Amino acid sequence: MNIRFWVLCFFSPILVFAQGQFVRTKAIADAFLAVRQYNSAIPYYKKCIKIAGDKDSVVYFLAHCYLQTDCNKEALKAHQYLLQQHPERDTLHFALAEMLKKNAHYAEAKKHFLFFQKKAKNPERVKELAASCDSAIVWRKQPHRIKIQNIGWVNTSFSEISPCILNNELLFSSDREEVIIRKKDGFSGAPSFDFYSSSKGSDSTWQTPKPFSLFLNSSNHETSCTFTSLGKMYLARAKPDKDNSMRLKLYSCEKEKLGWGKLNGFIFNDSLSSFAQPFVDEGDKLFFFVSDMPGGFGGTDIYVCANVDGKWTDPFNLGSIVNTKGNETYPFYSASDEKLYFSSDWHTGLGGQDIFVAEQKNGDWAKVANLKHPINSSADDFGFFQGKNKINYFSSNREGGKGKEDLYSYESVNSR
Repeated sequence: MNIRFWVLCFFSPILVFAQGQFVRTKAIADAFLAVRQYNSAIPYYKKCIKIAGDKDSVVYFLAHCYLQTDCNKEALKAHQYLLQQHPERDTLHFALAEMLKKNAHYAEAKKHFLFFQKKAKNPERVKELAASCDSAIVWRKQPHRIKIQNIGWVNTSFSEISPCILNNELLFSSDREEVIIRKKDGFSGAPSFDFYSSSKGSDSTWQTPKPFSLFLNSSNHETSCTFTSLGKMYLARAKPDKDNSMRLKLYSCEKEKLGWGKLNGFIFNDSLSSFAQPFVDEGDKLFFFVSDMPGGFGGTDIYVCANVDGKWTDPFNLGSIVNTKGNETYPFYSASDEKLYFSSDWHTGLGGQDIFVAEQKNGDWAKVANLKHPINSSADDFGFFQGKNKINYFSSNREGGKGKEDLYSYESVNSR
């Protein structure tokens, strides 16, 4: 018998075992991916790579999981690998350009945007994205007087989002670890977002947060809230819809002696759209929210209802000056100067979601401006809220934070 026979006899069982292990591991990863448990899928896709090497299909799914979990550096490496293996795939140039931008590599991102522009179905949009890289470079070099502060005592290694001020308390939503039990929603098994509050201590710093309401916090996600001057609360909660898809809906409840009363569904909720990120202005005259309901301009649009005789009118889309083909989120309206602050992933920005301000003229939205660096970063910046004394709050997953998303604050400077 020759040596080739003995080699095959020895290694064949090992190869069969490895192949079986790869198939089983990938099946587990794919199952997690199918129900959008991206964090759970990542270690199994990484194990697949250890077993069988950098298979394109595995790296592709791993890159997708990194994108969904805001692991920008890891997603960038995965996209760089995929493009090295398949330089002929034009769409990979675009995907890599977006990841380079989210990692603040603007000059290199511009090159890939321009390369993809030649083959793009919408070359004007790609041209805008390339130009936004130039804007980002300029904005980051401009001098500024604003100091962004991480609200250290409040933030954890988990996510803290949607800041809101109520009676000198800082409210927000977080999927942090509970002391007794780790709450997960019943749909995907993902960590559950709940409302928390923090009050200021004698040294004027925010104290260790506590659950805001044991009644309002549930096994579902509670993600954003707003309050009227009469003590009514509007909040967004994620629940499975009729088609078993998880969507956000709006609810309201009244303040009672022993806490918060029964939840009532928002009159405009429907079974096939999401309704989220509510905001009521200071005089209870306007009610803003975000939805992907049919008839909008893009993914999610900002809508407003007016208070007429104590009832909200039908929703009105804010129009194409504010809303785009992308996603507009987290509205905050300052009635004193008639300015709308919101986040968008489409208007010219530094990467990911940026915070913008829209100004009115003669009752219409006249222009939209980026709040620029250092308020905005190459990562996601969203959830703007203006408190007393012009102290502003927002959420960001920028580098240097304590967790996935952190809460930040800064003081307004008139001459920006």
